[in-house]
Amino acid sequence: MKKSQHLIKLTPYQESFYHEWMLHPLRSDYNLVLDQSISGVLDIERLNTSLVRFVNNYLLINSNVLNISGELFWKSRPLLSEDVPILTYFPQEPSEEELLSLALQPVES
Repeated sequence: MKKSQHLIKLTPYQESFYHEWMLHPLRSDYNLVLDQSISGVLDIERLNTSLVRFVNNYLLINSNVLNISGELFWKSRPLLSEDVPILTYFPQEPSEEELLSLALQPVES
């Protein structure tokens, strides 16, 4: 699957979030956390591959914002290899402190 490398202009709403993030890049209040407990047999590699495919298929998840002469655009990043580890698996349930620490980490750009 080949993705187009064209640029897509951010909406005014997206631009406001971008400017807010530029002013406060360490803020974490917009982070989304998925805390899921699963019982039974789980194929971690297969789940990771599914998540990589999800990331590769959605522009807003697999893109960067470019500032070109004051205008902001989405530009998709190269597709991830399906064996890239993007899933963090904890064989034992993390403590509340560990979960909070993970949730408050700033998003890497």
